[in-house]
Formats: sequence, C-alpha cells, structure tokens
Amino acid sequence: GLPNYKDADDDGDGIDTKQELADAKAAGKSDDVDGDGKKNWLDTDADGDGIVDGAERTDADKNGAADYLEKPGYSLGAEPDAGTVQSAQIGGGVAGGGINCSAAPSAGTSVGLLAGLGVLLTAAARRSKRTKRAA
Repeated sequence: GLPNYKDADDDGDGIDTKQELADAKAAGKSDDVDGDGKKNWLDTDADGDGIVDGAERTDADKNGAADYLEKPGYSLGAEPDAGTVQSAQIGGGVAGGGINCSAAPSAGTSVGLLAGLGVLLTAAARRSKRTKRAA
C-alpha cells in the first residue's frame, strides 16, 4: 500500500488517522487502548476485542467514547482492577467433572473467557456422549 505519510488511514481500518487521533483526544483515551504496543491509529483493532475498528465507530453506550476505543465487556469506563480475577464454573468443579475457568483481566478477557468456555463446553458435551455410549 501507500506509505503512511501519503495514506489518510494508516492502519486501513476504515477510520482516517486524523479522526482516530481526534476521537481518542476528545474521549480522554490512551493512544494505545488495548496495551498491545501499537498506537490506536496503527492498530486495526484498537480495543483488542477482535472487531475491526471501522465496524465500531459508533458510541453505543453514549458515554462520549467511540466503541473502538473501549475495552469489551465494560461500559462507561468501569473496568475491574488489575488484581481482580474473573471466573466461571460449570458443573461440579474439576473433581466433580465440571469445568472451572478463570482469568485476570486484560485486553479481550471477557471475550476470551467466553470463547474458552464455549470450547470447554463443546469438549465436555462430546465427553458426555462418549461416556453414555460406553455405558
């Protein structure tokens, strides 16, 4: 593609670089919202939620920050403390054959935790079917 100095949209996410800079400044957001080391205007997914910024240019919760500048799973900037652990348990725990899942928050934790649970639930359902067939 074009060199950044000749390209209005440096990261190709559908939002012009000048607009990304203006949005972050107006909302009082960091220039690296998800902390991945890429500046928002060079990161096609500035908040790290797996959705391209151009698809999140609205402000769905009407808090003054475009959705592409907000970490997923939290609204109005209310994010858990770094030491908080998010967890979920399904069934009777590890010893009881259930599933335990926990993660310290980071960019995309909510999405990652839910995706991980989906994978674990699928595996547990398959294991359950095999157990029933064997019985």
